[in-house]
Amino acid sequence: MEVTECDGTVFVFMERATGGDLFELIVARNRLQDKEARKYFRQIIDAVGFCHRNRVAHRDLKPENIFMDSNMNVKLGDFGLSAKFEWGTPLTESVGSPNYAAPELLQRACSYQGPEVDVWAAGCVLYAMITGTLPFDADRTDALFKLIKSGTYRMPGYVSEQAKDAYDLISKMLTIDREARASVATCHGRKMILSRYGHTFRWLSGNRAQLILTSAVEHADIRRHCWLEEEVRTKEVKARQPGF
Repeated sequence: MEVTECDGTVFVFMERATGGDLFELIVARNRLQDKEARKYFRQIIDAVGFCHRNRVAHRDLKPENIFMDSNMNVKLGDFGLSAKFEWGTPLTESVGSPNYAAPELLQRACSYQGPEVDVWAAGCVLYAMITGTLPFDADRTDALFKLIKSGTYRMPGYVSEQAKDAYDLISKMLTIDREARASVATCHGRKMILSRYGHTFRWLSGNRAQLILTSAVEHADIRRHCWLEEEVRTKEVKARQPGF
């Protein structure tokens, strides 16, 4: 998003997401098919990883804030509650959406690094994609927080056998002990991310950045997704500037 003022009028420029958001998609389909959930989750975790490498914690990750472009690729949005963090210096604000909040956010004097709360929320998003429900839900806020603090949730029996390997990843992401909780880096190496694809990402630039699926045995090339197109456009603009 970019905000510009001209002659006393404020203009807000936002990227168009014609594909709607992930919440609408889940509601329309009840729950996502295994292969589709994998695709979106890999893009989500890649975008979150890019934020973390730039020391930004989103802190409000949920399907309503995950948008789709015209090609139904993920664009992470709504950074209104995000924060810059420094490794070793904890954040202390209790923010976010209750159903996706990590246990440490619910403590009276909360203290956390930042990335770990995004991983927890991403685990809730993955659960929602494959089940069509929330891992933690209750009619009363106090009951909801009790479930979250205890890490109490269950996997519905109707989910396909193909999604069973996602269960293990979700359990690692929804671990109460944040020291034992999965990180974005470990998520990238999990079977749920890599299986049934046999390829990684390769980025090409041009008039429009494209995501190309290529055969590879290494998965370390998985990189940025949501901000790639903006970076390409920025480089193209700079290339046209004198003295660049």
